[in-house]
Amino acid sequence: MTVVAWDGRYLAVDRAATVNGLRKRCQKVARSSNGTLVAMVGDLDQLGPYLHWARQWPPDPAEFPGSTDRERCSTAVFAPAHEWHGKVCFTESNGYPIPAIGPFNAWGSGKELAIGAMAGGFGAVPAALIACRHEVGCGFGVDIFDLGQREPSDQWMDVSTYCDFVGTDSPDSILIRQLMAESLEDWK
Repeated sequence: MTVVAWDGRYLAVDRAATVNGLRKRCQKVARSSNGTLVAMVGDLDQLGPYLHWARQWPPDPAEFPGSTDRERCSTAVFAPAHEWHGKVCFTESNGYPIPAIGPFNAWGSGKELAIGAMAGGFGAVPAALIACRHEVGCGFGVDIFDLGQREPSDQWMDVSTYCDFVGTDSPDSILIRQLMAESLEDWK
């Protein structure tokens, strides 16, 4: 129950997790000791083992910590810090990194909504926010990471900073403001 969206530069990951039937706010993105960014889709208890596994790049499939059980299979999305700068790959049940091909991609229960938004010309951030708005398993905003930076950074952008960076009159910023206004309306 997640959305991870990537538009060729930005990686946006929602913050909702389901624990015993209740939604909880969490962070599903972390950095391995070698600088590789790891985002989780699926069972959050796999994040620690995936981070340990990704400490070497490329990681060894023989040491893959994930479950081969398709019912419990988690997907990890990786943004390697060094030789794959600015690129993203993912792995599922076998431990072999699969390069994400194309100008954008998305994973998780909100992937169809995010891919539709990006295919319509929006970036990863508003795409992930659309998934948060309409997919019951996504929510609590997004963590944003700029993969276009030359050096790995743990500096997370908030939505306001992202809008300032891309321009307050950009289509992304306009859509984000509209989504935020709709969310506020829901609470009235």
